Amino acid sequence: MRPTDSAHGTHADPRPSSVGSFNSLRSPAGLTLLETIVAIAIVAIILSTLMTVTSNSLRESRSGNFKTQATQLLDTVGRRIAGGSDATVLPNAGETIELDSNDLSEMANIELNDAADFEATIENLGEFTVSSTRLEQYRVVICYAGSAGERCVSGGTLGR
Repeated sequence: MRPTDSAHGTHADPRPSSVGSFNSLRSPAGLTLLETIVAIAIVAIILSTLMTVTSNSLRESRSGNFKTQATQLLDTVGRRIAGGSDATVLPNAGETIELDSNDLSEMANIELNDAADFEATIENLGEFTVSSTRLEQYRVVICYAGSAGERCVSGGTLGR
């Protein structure tokens, strides 16, 4: 039931008179210029954040691919050393051999990623005797240019 204005016999409107003024802020055609600019700014901030996250994710993925390839090269070089038949990977005691990306690509028979610029260092650490068997101990280090500078993977193996 509505309250009645007893002097005039009419019903009083309980809504404040300022409510109607909100309609005058918005044009009947759509959003105001200020609302549009704010919306565009918010979208720009969100998109720039997503671009940064995506860029970092791609960089880390690429670095992971380089590490995987370096580990595969380490395995290939280690197997050639252990086989003992490839003189290009068998330095004399106390000596070191260095291989560049081209040498590694030919040895592994794969196409290496040029951006990583792989390098290998094979070091003969000397004789290692197990029971009556004498072997040579080798240290192999494969390095590549990662997103945070040079990174390396290393391993050791025995050869003849």
